[in-house]
Amino acid sequence: MNKEILFEGETLGLSMNSNEILELVFFRKDKSVNRVDSLTRSELCKAIKLAVVKENAQGMVLSSNTELFLAGADLTEFDSLFRQQTADILTNLAQMHDIFNAIEDAPFPTVSIINGVALGGGFEVALSTDFRVLETNASVGFPEVNFGIFPAWGGTIRLSRICGVETAIEWIAGGRNQNSKKALTDGAVDTVSDKNNLHEIAIKIINNCNDGLLDHEAVRQEKNCPIKLNKTEINVAIHACKQHVSARSMIGNTASSTVVNVIDSHAQLSRQEAQKVESLAAVKLAKKPIVKTLISSFLQSNRLEGRYKKKSKSSEVFSKCAVLGAGIMGAGIAYQTALKGTPTLIKDINKDALNGAIVFANSAANKRLKRKRLSAEDLGSLMNNISTSTTYEQFSGVDLVIEAVSENERLKSSVLQESEKNSKQGTVITTNTSTISISQLARGLSRPASFCGMHFFNPVDRMLLVEVIRGEQTSDDTIQRVVKHALKLGKKPVVVNDCAGFLVNRILYPYILSFCQLVEEGISVKKIDDAMRSIGWPVGPGLLIDIIGIDVLVHSAAVLAEAYPDRMPVSSSELLSELHGKGNLGQKSGAGFYLHSKDERGRIKQKENVELSKQQTNEHKSSKMSEQEIVDRMMIPLCIEAVRCLEDEVIETAEELDYALTFGIGFPPSQGGAIRYMENYGLQAFCKKVSEFSELGVLFFLTDSILENAEKKHSYFLS
Repeated sequence: MNKEILFEGETLGLSMNSNEILELVFFRKDKSVNRVDSLTRSELCKAIKLAVVKENAQGMVLSSNTELFLAGADLTEFDSLFRQQTADILTNLAQMHDIFNAIEDAPFPTVSIINGVALGGGFEVALSTDFRVLETNASVGFPEVNFGIFPAWGGTIRLSRICGVETAIEWIAGGRNQNSKKALTDGAVDTVSDKNNLHEIAIKIINNCNDGLLDHEAVRQEKNCPIKLNKTEINVAIHACKQHVSARSMIGNTASSTVVNVIDSHAQLSRQEAQKVESLAAVKLAKKPIVKTLISSFLQSNRLEGRYKKKSKSSEVFSKCAVLGAGIMGAGIAYQTALKGTPTLIKDINKDALNGAIVFANSAANKRLKRKRLSAEDLGSLMNNISTSTTYEQFSGVDLVIEAVSENERLKSSVLQESEKNSKQGTVITTNTSTISISQLARGLSRPASFCGMHFFNPVDRMLLVEVIRGEQTSDDTIQRVVKHALKLGKKPVVVNDCAGFLVNRILYPYILSFCQLVEEGISVKKIDDAMRSIGWPVGPGLLIDIIGIDVLVHSAAVLAEAYPDRMPVSSSELLSELHGKGNLGQKSGAGFYLHSKDERGRIKQKENVELSKQQTNEHKSSKMSEQEIVDRMMIPLCIEAVRCLEDEVIETAEELDYALTFGIGFPPSQGGAIRYMENYGLQAFCKKVSEFSELGVLFFLTDSILENAEKKHSYFLS
């Protein structure tokens, strides 16, 4: 079909076919992902200006000739954009509104063909057209609230008028991608079809509009006018949404609640007035420090994951895995490995434990089936991927072993050596130890170059981090193969060097010690937990200890005390030892810092351990200590130990360290990680605050690099 080329840029092209239908196609000459960056926005503006004045044009189809429509805005541009003066940001937003309004007001019907994904600004482009045709396997949505902002190129306005107030708030304030079925049901798109029919359907829609069978002007009228609800109806909808959004919002991130207020404010306004409301609220959010933190953390995560993928790209894939130990961790690791398509053998001398691991896998798989995250066919494949054995007989066929027996050095050394003897040459052996030295465990192996740590976090199916721990003799090939396997499992790997506690547990322990110190001083567990939740921790330290298990921490304390006797002596964990001695192990025993019980649906519920509170709490001191002082007392030791890990070269960069803490212990995303937390605090202000607690001991002693960076105003981050 002959085409008249009207515009061809670096990111999109505009042409008119022989049927006088304009085709605006997104692509990237540099082969990168389609996105609405500054270059795309500039070229889109030029193309639309040409399109709307093109004589005889019967309609316009927006599409992509790559694997996806538009992935959204370029987050790397946001920092410089948001540092501009408010007036300049508003001007930028007004220019974008002009482009999108021009598409919406075009003198012909318009259709977007969405393949792959249309997210954020990319979906806003699609919403500006009259109709949207979606590929069956594609997804759409607005992820912006995850970065502390919201779609401000008309997204809150158009979606609320197309889908209704409650649906728009659910989509935008929720920040999740929506599949094709949900998008069609909610009215965000008009048709769903496989990719082979999308263009034909789009052309038919335009022809139907021109033949009077479809009324695209009525569609525009609905988007340009106030929402067709009276004030009472809007108030009812908004009230219901506020309660839902408040319960699910990230602490410190007000973007979701702002979305509710913005849609409420512009619901009864015209498009022009609504865009002013949307823009003013967007600028106010963009200026908040949390936005920079969330975006920086996301970009650094992408960089690190890209780097790990690139480094391990040429590494050989493991074809079969064996997991040693059918306990909680072993069962979780085996399930996750089988779920991601790797045949997995679970070896344990206890047949009941093996049966328990199968029951666990079947139960976890069925939960995914009920949530429609797994098909019946996939469930069958998953369970077929798991086999069990009480012997090493089948180890000759595996090329990866993950040891997950009890945290006992003698036991681990024994089973690792047996595994190596029964495995073929080239099999990689790993250990899930959380404390024992990798180099020490390697001494009993004949192939130490093929041995490393692979430390998962509990529960395995939910916790994303995997520490890949390099021993003194571990080869680069072993590290890269294990990293590649962790990525295949859907995990977030970080490569760390061997030391007591490795990275995450070593940094976490001073945080726990500081908690114990506060409790021993008479501050209530609940007050400490509430203070830490107030800055975004998903659970407070008291509940976290109960979840981890006090027995686990007492064992870790002994290892860490031996390695770091100056700041983590055995005596510093007397409170934990006391509870351990009474059999109060936390959630697993039903009592720790909290009392734990199950409700009628089997969910674990916690309530304050009153007996412990009476023994420990000093009501006078507890009421006197401020929430901020508690936060400082808890965060400072954690941050200082994080810096020590950088100084000791346990991990290579500050970015990797913060990434590990975010995915390993649930460090608040709104705070960005320990190093980001310090730098947001201000290193000079941080040093001054630490000096106020110097009498509390070595956990509050600053390192040389903190003092030097504070003095020279240097950053720990590379960029």
